Amino acid sequence: MNPATYMQYKDVTGSDLTNRFVFSYSYELPVGRGKMFGRNLNLWENAALGGWQIQGVTVLRSGFPFSPGITSQLDNGLSNVPNQTGSGRLSHPTIAHWFDETAFT
Repeated sequence: MNPATYMQYKDVTGSDLTNRFVFSYSYELPVGRGKMFGRNLNLWENAALGGWQIQGVTVLRSGFPFSPGITSQLDNGLSNVPNQTGSGRLSHPTIAHWFDETAFT
């Protein structure tokens, strides 16, 4: 494939995430010996009720890039890159129909 043809098919990989924010947190609950609540718990009560933590990870990210492909029986199930002949945008997209399929050949 010559370089000019290669540049026609330049695409963003399907795993590319343009925007990603990760926030991790940990909070130890104030329950148990020496804490705000349950200072006078005995050994067994402290083992059951003390030392608990709340932890989590929150991930906010943009969606994966859209890369249309055409698969056919003639190509042994290999995916081909279609030609884009229009913008592909719809004036009123829905979940079931969110891009213009006629914009690709």
